[in-house]
Amino acid sequence: MIDNIQYVTDETGKQVSVLIPIEEWNAIEQAKDILEHVYLSGLIETRSNDVVSCDMEDLLKAEGISRHELTGQIKEVGA
Repeated sequence: MIDNIQYVTDETGKQVSVLIPIEEWNAIEQAKDILEHVYLSGLIETRSNDVVSCDMEDLLKAEGISRHELTGQIKEVGA
């Protein structure tokens, strides 16, 4: 349980926000990141045996991007 929780209320007394110590927030964020990694790891594991339904050229074409544009963007980002 989190100690030192503060609630922000509106003029009618309805709780609209919560204030928690930054240490608690950081711990929650770290736990969220770990759970996200576990979730993504599970997705990767389940999809690792899937058959690829389209190749890179098909994906680029569907997104309206040419390989030349993609290569140019990669160079710009890395520059």
